[in-house]
Amino acid sequence: MYQRDYLVRLIQEMTAMIARTLGLKEQKEKAELLLEWDDLLERKFRLNGKLTDTLSPDDIIKLFHRHGHLQSDELQALAIIMLERAELEYELQQSSPSHDGLETADANHIQRLMKVYVLLVEAMLHGSNRSLLPVMDVVEKLSDKLAPYHLDASLLERIWRWHDLDQRYAEAENVLYEWMTGDEARLSLAAAWYERLLELPDDELEAGGLPRDEVEQGLQDVQTMMKVDRSNESEYADHT
Repeated sequence: MYQRDYLVRLIQEMTAMIARTLGLKEQKEKAELLLEWDDLLERKFRLNGKLTDTLSPDDIIKLFHRHGHLQSDELQALAIIMLERAELEYELQQSSPSHDGLETADANHIQRLMKVYVLLVEAMLHGSNRSLLPVMDVVEKLSDKLAPYHLDASLLERIWRWHDLDQRYAEAENVLYEWMTGDEARLSLAAAWYERLLELPDDELEAGGLPRDEVEQGLQDVQTMMKVDRSNESEYADHT
């Protein structure tokens, strides 16, 4: 009961602050709200903006493990706070840009967005309640903003597993191809995934956007890649 009340109060406070953000025009107001986001981080999570920038996504995730379970709803809320804070700080930095400062601000902003993306997907993989906050809208916007950038392997794997969990098999396959390329261990996982999909009924595969013939073709492609990689490794060993 305490945990539920805690989350309800947190979500209410976050929702009110997000609504206020939409009406802000003055830089002073934005700076004040940024301080309020920092205060919320400190009060609810004993964190601050500098610390969330310093910690890796995996470090942050570890902080939300209690008794062997991930507190996914709390992690999800933290990720949204980090996003709102990052967007607000980025707006403030762009209002008084210098060439070097703006480049640094851009790089830092992208890193923060990627970190938020990791945390949100990890929370959803562990069953977070997506109705508490507009999580899916946020994830869609993050995906669009980060589309031009290279996503690291850990994030790609999480996105693949998340799409698979939600039975969006076509989207899972798109991410899978980017994640598995050039890595034998990942290719083996990909082959196992396709083999698992082949055990599903046709209607479920089609609902997920990946009909059986495409699953079979995907498995053949992965098996071919595995053979090529092993052949290349063998040739390299012969030459050395």
